[in-house]
Amino acid sequence: MDIISRGKAGLPGVPTSIGHRSLGSWAGITGHHTGGAFSSWKSIHDWQTKGRPAAQRLAYIGYSFGVADGEVTELRGWDHQPAGDHDNKRIQVVFGGAYSRDLPSREDLDAFVAFVLLARRRTGKQLEVIPHRGVWPAGHKYATSCPGDRLAQWMRQDLPDLIGKQPSTPKPPATPGQLAVDGRLGRATIRRWQQIMGTPTDGVISTPSMLVRAVQRHLNKVARAGLTVDGVGIRQDGKSYKTTRALQRYLGTVQDGRMSTPVSQVVKALQRRLNTGRF
Repeated sequence: MDIISRGKAGLPGVPTSIGHRSLGSWAGITGHHTGGAFSSWKSIHDWQTKGRPAAQRLAYIGYSFGVADGEVTELRGWDHQPAGDHDNKRIQVVFGGAYSRDLPSREDLDAFVAFVLLARRRTGKQLEVIPHRGVWPAGHKYATSCPGDRLAQWMRQDLPDLIGKQPSTPKPPATPGQLAVDGRLGRATIRRWQQIMGTPTDGVISTPSMLVRAVQRHLNKVARAGLTVDGVGIRQDGKSYKTTRALQRYLGTVQDGRMSTPVSQVVKALQRRLNTGRF
């Protein structure tokens, strides 16, 4: 997955006064929400560093990463200590917005899932994810309702089904484990594609699909495809789809929007690309 740099988000560099962490020292992930209307990470940074009462101000936005608009943005990042009372052995990830009654968008939830899988691969650990309210018991001076009732419920009840069976380290494509270039969008091809895109690896393109959303975001970014990120439009059924047409253009095959059956040239091109370990 692609992570937006703090520079692109309009944030300054992290001050040298902020402590460093090694990648392997992270022990888990804690989920937060900003708790109010969200406009940009720069605005959150400015509020935490300038807008709070003097005694509560931070030297830099306190979270490790932020999730908004279907994307993950680097804040303090992988190698800097998060701020405050949040159990600082854990990567602190914050959703922009307030989620006591409603969930974040599907795009934001998918981006968070993809980030968790990436963090597990990068650290080589099965990092546990907990809502912020799970760090401190009720009655503790740091007890909190963050990240809101609805988002906390999703993290506890729904998220484990999406990440619980994922390996802590990636399975690299390797000879003789190369995909057969047969033009058939089967489970092995889908599973390899999911692995490379950082989505759950079940070998199935559901409707809607986290894999398809990740592909749509990638095509929009690198090929300016202008696709709606809705998780539909990649099926080998001979029908025409805008996402398939954009995929064909990206891979350099005939652009008719169709994955023909039983053999598709765009699937063959995809399999060759996946066999290089990239998309």
